[in-house]
Amino acid sequence: MYRLTRNEKYLKAAKLASEWCLRIQVGYSDWFKEFRDFYVHVLRRGKEISWKVSSKGIIPPEETKGAFTEGMFFFSGLPPDFGEWGSGTNFAEPAMWIATEHVTPIVRGLIELYKITGDNRYLQSAKRAVEWLLRMISEEGGVYTSYPPEVYGIRMGDTAATALVLFGIYDVTGNRTYLTTALRICDYMLLKQNTNPESEAYGGLPHLSRAGGEWRVNSYFTGDTAGAIRAWLEAYRRTGNYKYLYGINGTMKMPLGGAVLAADFLLRMQFTPLSRRWGNHKYWYDPRAWGGFIWAYSPTYGLVEYEFISTACGAVIALIDLYYELPIEFSRKWMYLAAAELAYYWITRTDMYKSSNERNRVPGLTYYGDRYGLYKIGYLPFAGKYYNEVPTTMVGHEEQGFAVAMSVCPPLFMYLFLLEKLPSQ
Repeated sequence: MYRLTRNEKYLKAAKLASEWCLRIQVGYSDWFKEFRDFYVHVLRRGKEISWKVSSKGIIPPEETKGAFTEGMFFFSGLPPDFGEWGSGTNFAEPAMWIATEHVTPIVRGLIELYKITGDNRYLQSAKRAVEWLLRMISEEGGVYTSYPPEVYGIRMGDTAATALVLFGIYDVTGNRTYLTTALRICDYMLLKQNTNPESEAYGGLPHLSRAGGEWRVNSYFTGDTAGAIRAWLEAYRRTGNYKYLYGINGTMKMPLGGAVLAADFLLRMQFTPLSRRWGNHKYWYDPRAWGGFIWAYSPTYGLVEYEFISTACGAVIALIDLYYELPIEFSRKWMYLAAAELAYYWITRTDMYKSSNERNRVPGLTYYGDRYGLYKIGYLPFAGKYYNEVPTTMVGHEEQGFAVAMSVCPPLFMYLFLLEKLPSQ
């Protein structure tokens, strides 16, 4: 946003966020030392939260050095049933889930800050985090979900995101280790891609990780496939190797894998009206479903019919990126643009345009806030409701808050991407 507008408030916000990130970088943060002998574990059972004091404290393993933790448990006011805990009204504890999905976006931000400011602290911090990411890559080239690696296994979305980060830091440093590793990751994704034309998941990539349930291991998530398309496009731009576009031994006339086959999977996962030649027409009668993308395909459950903002935004970026990379004679590329346009209007319909000033409650805190400018998490076509209208969800339950930042960031990244690709519009 700062590069686009030159408004200093965006740069100041980015710097402030980076200082917070540096504070939670494992192995380089004095703040962590405060918890070596004392730590309060936050335990969740269903929708209930409880706390347990541990006198053992936390000492992160040496193998996690350079990573960023999930963040902090931050409390304003005293937690329930805990009496006088900590000093003052604010108390923070490190959240020690260490996962690649939290490291890669921070690295991207630090690299951007370095390019804008020239401050070497940001680059050094990014390089330390990348060294941890390199330790999270399997011999084959897949990227593990979290530390320790063997707990959940490899997640394809993290694999694609790590490749993109490695391409980005290679562009800044010129270190060819980053480039060769990113290409190895992209080759791994090619080998794992479903290339069986008889399969419902033809063109997609398996999730592989057990995080979130065993059913995910053999499932195919739309967001993972969108991420792979972007990583393959970056690999193609740097090598000129057509296998990243059309698959090993594939051609433009007969794609056998790569980004083009993955895009076909995306098109099949979009809910569309009967007037469109692609997509799934199951909810042809429900305009609120048109343009959103099905969350995943599971061999166990079939289509998992949730339409999430983050999935749609990732698909728009991947389809537009591929549209501009393919030659004009590629006959199906018009579908990518049309599908992205339909998804774009679906996303904008979930924007919360109406201003409000509602009373909101989260554990330990009551406040008044405004949803204006936020986005609904997604739509459930089988229920005919947006996600924030469904009781007991994060946004539909008064005591769990009404929105999460992850519902705002994907549209923002999508808009910025489109501004770069389509500056005249």
